[in-house]
Order: sequence, then structure tokens, then C-alpha cells
Amino acid sequence: MIINHNISAINAHRVFNINAENLQKSIEKLSSGLRINKGLDDPAGLAVSEKMRAQIRGLHVSSRNAQDGISFLQTAEGWMSETTEILHRMRELAVQTSNGIYTSEDRQQIQVEIEQLVDEVDRIASQAEYNGMRLLKGGFKNPNVKDTVAAAPTTKEAGSNSAMRVVPKLEPGQGTPNDLANPPDGGVALHIGPNMDQREKIYIENMSAAALGLADGEDKTRKLKVDYSSQDNANQAIGKIDAALNYVNKQRADLGAYQMRLEITSRGIDVAAENLQSAESRVRDTDMALEMVQYVRTKILTESSASLLNQANMKPFIVKKLLENM
Repeated sequence: MIINHNISAINAHRVFNINAENLQKSIEKLSSGLRINKGLDDPAGLAVSEKMRAQIRGLHVSSRNAQDGISFLQTAEGWMSETTEILHRMRELAVQTSNGIYTSEDRQQIQVEIEQLVDEVDRIASQAEYNGMRLLKGGFKNPNVKDTVAAAPTTKEAGSNSAMRVVPKLEPGQGTPNDLANPPDGGVALHIGPNMDQREKIYIENMSAAALGLADGEDKTRKLKVDYSSQDNANQAIGKIDAALNYVNKQRADLGAYQMRLEITSRGIDVAAENLQSAESRVRDTDMALEMVQYVRTKILTESSASLLNQANMKPFIVKKLLENM
């Protein structure tokens, strides 16, 4: 019998520390709901889980990016709808003044309204903005689209088999540097993926009066290309306005297709994020029922170890009893 080293107490103390540490881990997992709270819990699982979390958070932001892109396109398309209404009014007046019952004074008054309508087309193109960026001044145009609206053929050309449409090469109106989101490539890039380079380009063409073939030049140097001063000129204006309407309607249809695609993309991203979240949960989250079983087991072992440690510490007192009898 020895007193310098109480091996039973040392053993009981070691086991008690192990059980107490395991109990603390169980409490941590139950309170946080996570199986992996730190790298010590599962180094490989932590690495996989954090990689998944980066993807999940990236997917959530990508979904918001897609929704922001839809808002961007809706804003542009809303402004274009106003331009469409103006063009319809201009066409009504062109059809009206193509009739021969109007005097030169009547036509002059109608021409005044046309000038105001063309001014409004330019105003919309200049003031249509999203987050400080001009939408309809050519800053987001497709660089591969070199020309704008084709000029309508004259009456003589329209009746000829060899008629050719003249396409004016007009410079798009430029505004502030914010107009040019991506100068080298044109368009605006929407980042709708969680990883690098997962971007999609959308394009918005120039919607100024010059780009629509309604005028040459801009502001004070502008010269109208639609003339209602005579019956024949008004007749020609119908063709020019039809070309402008086709140009605007094609762009609005493109924007609608972009929006439809982004809505589908956003839904797909949300499904991907949900599935990845489910996979990440299986790696990192605690199975509460199983962990509760472990907790109860570990708690009993810890209390038993503490009780046995107390008993082992009583062994040296037996030696004391022997010494007292000497």
C-alpha cells in the first residue's frame, strides 16, 4: 500500500476529464444545433461545409442580381413604351396629313406638334436613367450593331424592283461617362452565378431621335427628317415612322425576352441554393435525437467518474488509520 502515487485516483481523474470534455462538446452541439462548430470537431467536414457555404451565399446574391437586372430592364422598357406612344401619335398625324384636304397653314401647325414630339423622344432618351446611368443613349448598345433605323424608300423607290433602302450611319448620342458601363464590349454584364466569369450580357440600343431616323444631329444642330409640310412628304413620313416603330418594338421584345430569361434563371438559382443548403446541412448540422442520446450517456459517465474519483481519493486515509494504531 502506497501514498505517494494514488494510481486509482489518477486513472479516475483522467477518465473524468475525458468525459467532462465530451459532455462539453455535446452541450455545445445541442445549444448551437451544429455538429461542426470548429475545425477540431471534423476538419474535413468543416472544409467541405465552408466551401458549400461560399457557394450558397454566392447563389443568394446571384438571385438578387438577377432580380436587379429585371428591374433594370423593366425601367428601360417602361421608358421605351412612352417613346412608342409618341411614335403612334406621329404616325396618326402622318396619316392624317397625307390627306389632301389640309391647307399649308394647317400643315404648319401640325409640323409644330411634330417638332415637340421629336423633342420629347430626345428628352426621354436623355433622361431615362437607372442608378445614375442613362439607359437609352447608346451606352449599353451592342457594338456589333453598326447602323440604326433604315430610311424608308421614296414612293419612286418603293415602286421599283431594284429599290434599295439607305441605312444612315449615325453616331449614337453620348452622355456622361456613366453611360458606358463596359466600353470595350458594350452592353451591361449581369453577374448571375456564384463563381468567377458567370455573367450574361444584355444590350439596349440608342433610342434618340437621330438613332430612330427621325432627325439628323442633336440639340440645336438637329434637322428633322420627318416633314409634314406637303401631302407627299407626310406620306413618306409614314414609312419612316414605321421603321422607327419596328426598331423600338424589336428592342422592347428583346428586353422582354431578357426579363423572361432572368426570371427563369432566378428560379433556377433559388432551387440550386436550396438543394446545396440541404447538402450542407447534412454535413454540418447536429442530429438532435442522436446527440441527446450521447449527451445523456456522457453525463452519466461524467457523474460516475466524479463519484469514483472521490472514492479513489479516500484510499490514502486507510494508511492514516494504520498509522493511528501504531
